[in-house]
Amino acid sequence: MRELIELRFEEGLAEGLTGEQRRERAALIMSVNIGFLLMRDVLGVGALNGDAGDLDPYLGAALESLVDGSPAVDRPELPT
Repeated sequence: MRELIELRFEEGLAEGLTGEQRRERAALIMSVNIGFLLMRDVLGVGALNGDAGDLDPYLGAALESLVDGSPAVDRPELPT
């Protein structure tokens, strides 16, 4: 299943992105979408079952950052 997802979806999505870490960002985009759908439709999390339009600004900002390749916040420095 992993190979199918990587070959059929991740690679195609990554090709449409520009900038650095395209494949990693493509995997994150898929993860955000699948996680949202899983939580809302499979697990029935109540907070996600309201008007989907209310969540658009939040979900949109997360996805926009991944598509544009510009982190929404500065990356923290890693400890040395």
